[in-house]
Amino acid sequence: ALASDRLQSEITGGMRVDYGFFAPGLRVVFGASYFKGDFDIDEIVDFERSLRRVVVDPENNFAIDVGAISWANLQFDVDFLYDLARSGSTLVYAGAGLGLHLRNGAGPAIDGTFVEDALDTFAAGANIVLGGEIGLLSSVSTYLDLRLGLTSELNTASARIGLMFRPTVTT
Repeated sequence: ALASDRLQSEITGGMRVDYGFFAPGLRVVFGASYFKGDFDIDEIVDFERSLRRVVVDPENNFAIDVGAISWANLQFDVDFLYDLARSGSTLVYAGAGLGLHLRNGAGPAIDGTFVEDALDTFAAGANIVLGGEIGLLSSVSTYLDLRLGLTSELNTASARIGLMFRPTVTT
């Protein structure tokens, strides 16, 4: 589940690869995720209000309805996670990272316009992560991440749950 400061709440999907430890208690995790959400009603109303200010209509009987405008986000992350506590098959971690966001805006009222072009962007971002894992089997665990994604155009908060497979390494 994902919530943001400008879009309606959405479900996001993704995958991550835990590269493993590169320092005591510190590991690097690479991830990719995707979501597409409609701008919330306040954003649409503000946009329509801005358009109204530039329309000249002496009879003042016009209507503006831009309809739904969506924003898709493909995100690539690298997070550095620090193990805060480990007990048996349970692990709690916190971390921070960097993200690259590829965004695409769309909607009937903006398709093919400079407004769509303005929403089609690349953005860098920062991540803050707090999470935990619980081992289910020797090489399978479940995890829950609480995550903040911060960029100049869109801030998100998400709760991610999933399964992780770690192959058993023998030496």
